[in-house]
Amino acid sequence: MSFDTDGFFSPDMDPFRVAVTSQVPTKAWFDYAHDLNRFALAMVGGLDMPSSDDRQRFTLAALFIRTHQSAQAALILAERGMIGDARNVVRSAAEGVIAMYGLAADHGFIDSLIADYKMSQATLAGIVLDQPDFRSSYAPVEMAQMEETRREAKALQESTGKKKQQLIIKWDQVARQHCPHVYNLLYRPLSMDGTHTNIDAINRHVQTNPSGRVIGLKGGPDAEGIPETLKFATLVLLHAIEPMSRAFPQEGFEDRIGQFLKRFRELPGSGE
Repeated sequence: MSFDTDGFFSPDMDPFRVAVTSQVPTKAWFDYAHDLNRFALAMVGGLDMPSSDDRQRFTLAALFIRTHQSAQAALILAERGMIGDARNVVRSAAEGVIAMYGLAADHGFIDSLIADYKMSQATLAGIVLDQPDFRSSYAPVEMAQMEETRREAKALQESTGKKKQQLIIKWDQVARQHCPHVYNLLYRPLSMDGTHTNIDAINRHVQTNPSGRVIGLKGGPDAEGIPETLKFATLVLLHAIEPMSRAFPQEGFEDRIGQFLKRFRELPGSGE
């Protein structure tokens, strides 16, 4: 089996993974990312897990676990040179970090998350309920559930006195209030080259010669994009640790975080 026949499932990916995790300059980034991953795991393992009745801290812990898992997924993808996909995962994690900052600053933000969820579910239900061709594909019990979802969303709008659009979270607004640095330095650039289909995303699959002339397309692993992608992944995790450590203080963690920040600034291409 070769990459030409099996793509990223090919055993040919094993030498690539070994090379990028053991050679300069990507080795330093992978070593750092894996150490930070272990620190985050220890942080979760040492938690005095709150009751679900403590909605703020319980949800904050759940968001941290989700963000940490996404950071791990990005490392796995980066090891295989799947840079666009890794950046997509990190961007999703960055949105989770914005939510963490919002929640850490305002215990009522959980209600905003719930309202946003209900509005989104009502929108999906409406797509089916308002289209006869779609309705025929669902059982009566499913249709009843969707009707109830839409009624609940309408009742929420009436009880809050807000329109649907006012109950949908605008992440840029949350970030401007609580963590503008996360939005401007992580969320926006990752959206431009990772999540959205645009020229930057397309260019990742365009092959050029040294003079910049387009000579073809490429679909294989990309080693050049690994350092920057790991920079984003580790920054997202570091930012997630900050509100988490305030909500769940543990002895000695501030010093450890300081050490990780110092190491980050010393990494090649960190920009610090």
